[in-house]
Order: sequence, then C-alpha cells, then structure tokens
Amino acid sequence: MSPSDQQLQRLLKAASQVPEGAGAVPAALEQQVLAALRMRRKAGDDLAMQRFLSGMMLCACLLLLGCFLWTRVVESSRAPESLTLANSSIQLSFLP
Repeated sequence: MSPSDQQLQRLLKAASQVPEGAGAVPAALEQQVLAALRMRRKAGDDLAMQRFLSGMMLCACLLLLGCFLWTRVVESSRAPESLTLANSSIQLSFLP
C-alpha cells in the first residue's frame, strides 16, 4: 500500500469516528486554511513563471550570441572589398 493510500485510510478512519452532532468547522479556521492554500498556490505559480521566463531569456541570449558569431565567421571568410572590386572586372570578362 502506498503512503498516500495509508494517509487516506487514516483520514477516513478518523472521519468515521467523529460523533454525528460534532458541528461544522469554525469559520476562522476555514478562512485560515483557504488563505494558506491560496498563498502557497500563488508562490508556486510565480516560481514556475520565473523559471520559465529565465529559461526563455537564456535561450534568447544564446540565439543572439550564435547569430553574432555566425555573422563574424561569414564576414571573416569573405574577401576584402578592394579585392572584390578588382576581381569583378575579371569575372565580367568570363561572361559570354
């Protein structure tokens, strides 16, 4: 039996032992429990959103760095502009 099943069985056993006329839970306790759940849920959502946004920021930075490096490699593999201008007349002479 898993731990969650054991906890459920203990909870059901405790609930079955409560007398019939026990009454409802006090409103103050109910409000405190609901407030604690809401606070925990909000904190968890913020943390998940923060992790998601930081991951996206990291991906964007890596993409930007990759594009920058790729541009640098392409620019360095090209011939200098003065050489390109000198070769253009030779290349045009080979055209039919």
